[in-house]
Amino acid sequence: MATPALHDIETQFAHLPAAEQLALLERLVHQMRSVPVANGHHADRVLPVETADPRFRREWDSVNVDFRASGSDLLSEA
Repeated sequence: MATPALHDIETQFAHLPAAEQLALLERLVHQMRSVPVANGHHADRVLPVETADPRFRREWDSVNVDFRASGSDLLSEA
């Protein structure tokens, strides 16, 4: 369900530095896991349905590639 508000959020998110994107994602995931979804199921039970969507998988794979590179950069700084 793409709405203009969601599109605006995605656009703003894309302009954030990678570290801020990761911090925001972590906060959103934490929020999703701590609040039950409308149908009474916990958000963790909904995620497998989302991950079956090919568009979701492509985006997830893209994020993993982006953060894998930044994660290896952090390892070299230690």
